[in-house]
Parts: sequence; C-alpha cells; structure tokens
Amino acid sequence: MNNYGAILDDFGFDTVLDTFMRTHITPFARALYPHVDLPLDSHHGFIVSYEIGKDTKLDFHVDMADVTLNVCLGSVFSGGALYFGGVRCEFHQQTGPLPDEEFEFDHNVGVGILHVAKHRHLAQDIVSGTRHNLILWMRSSSFEDRMSQLYDKELCPAWCGLNTASTPQPQDQVLHQTIIQQQQQQQQQQQQPQQATFS
Repeated sequence: MNNYGAILDDFGFDTVLDTFMRTHITPFARALYPHVDLPLDSHHGFIVSYEIGKDTKLDFHVDMADVTLNVCLGSVFSGGALYFGGVRCEFHQQTGPLPDEEFEFDHNVGVGILHVAKHRHLAQDIVSGTRHNLILWMRSSSFEDRMSQLYDKELCPAWCGLNTASTPQPQDQVLHQTIIQQQQQQQQQQQQPQQATFS
C-alpha cells in the first residue's frame, strides 16, 4: 500500500467525513450499487501522494471497504491513471479480467470517481510532478455480515463478475443436472435404430 500520505480521522475529520458519507454518498450508493446493503455506517478517510522518488504507483488490489470514493486534489502531474479490471468476490480476486471489464480513468484535479471497493484496480506509474488524492473507504456492517455468511458456505455472490461462469448457486445445480439428464436421454433415443412397421 501507500507509504506517503495521512489518515484524515487522525486530524479531526471524522465527523465531517461521516456526515459527507451519510448525506452525499449514500444516495449515489443506493442508486448505483443496489447489492450493497445500506446504510453505510463506517469509513476510513486518508490522503495518498505519488511522486518520483517516493510512491509512483500502486499494484492491482481491491479496497478493504464496500464503496470507495477517490478524488484528485492536485497538483501538477502526468501519468498515474487508474486501471480497472473487473469486480470480484474473495474467491476470484486472482483471476484474469474479461475482455469487456478493462478500462482506465485519467485523474483530473477536482474530479473524483466512485466505485465498488471490490472493483479491482491499480494506479499506474506517475511520470512527472506530484499527485495527491483523497480516498474515502466506506463500509456497511449489514452487507459485510451477509457476505461473510455467504463466504462461509463457499458461495460466490451474484455481483461477482465470474458468478455465472464459474460458481452456480445451489438452487441452479439441481436444474442444471436435470437438463443434462434430459439431453442425455434425448441423445440415447436418437441413437437407437428405427424399426420399420409393416401392415
């Protein structure tokens, strides 16, 4: 993770960030991420800095949160775009991205991006200058409790980008097996020789 920056709650920003989360971010989370149970009830706010000779990039990862806000504060810099590579649950974080999951977000001063925290991403190398970003990790205790119960059963949640392809839900397994059996029976019937009937 980052070696340069500051934890904002340590400087008295806890109440401000909590109010901002509840009054401004929650409506967006409700509209954009219906799978995340509300309310968002805790946060971790901090500043990260990138500069040649210090931190210049951040490797591929997911955030320790449920919803993340990332705002570029400045100042003059080039490079350092965010790369995104698919939303993943804890079972599939080491898998490759699908073709339509990859995109980049270029930082501009005063502009932020809101994303689900399990949307895997990295910060590309900064080429010149200094970039500071405000990061706000936000969590929902009810959502994390529900995900914990799901993971205990070794189930992949529906919001994971690989859910359909790799981890069928238990209620789908019976139906899937039934379809397979029906297809096998049809194939066997088609392979049986046809008997001619004479009258």
